[in-house]
Amino acid sequence: MSDNNFMINGYFENINNKKLIGAKCSNCGKIHLPPRVFCDECKSQSFEQIELTGEAELKAYSVVYVPTSKMVEAGYGRENPNCVGIVKMSEGPMLSAEILGLDISHPEMIKIGAPLKAKFLERGEKIVLAFEA
Repeated sequence: MSDNNFMINGYFENINNKKLIGAKCSNCGKIHLPPRVFCDECKSQSFEQIELTGEAELKAYSVVYVPTSKMVEAGYGRENPNCVGIVKMSEGPMLSAEILGLDISHPEMIKIGAPLKAKFLERGEKIVLAFEA
């Protein structure tokens, strides 16, 4: 794997190309997303590139009524809240992301463990990673 893919810029470059690329530790097999320069499990610095399936499950979520300025630019706000959450990829890594396709008007109906799929959203000139139920 090229050194650029271990940097955060390489991760976002892959997202902009609508690819979900992680780093699999050659020593212990742990998969990291975003990629990193050393394994937090065994401290190895030997990795191979791996493309993730994009399949995940919801581990935690929050409905956001007071969004960041970037989310305001995307059209969210008090009258149009969005959902963010922690997802666990089928390959193991966990990350936070915007969650789409849930009925956030009834958050009590949202189920932890719900299956999700990666979705690449075009926001201006950037592509962002989100997950959809």
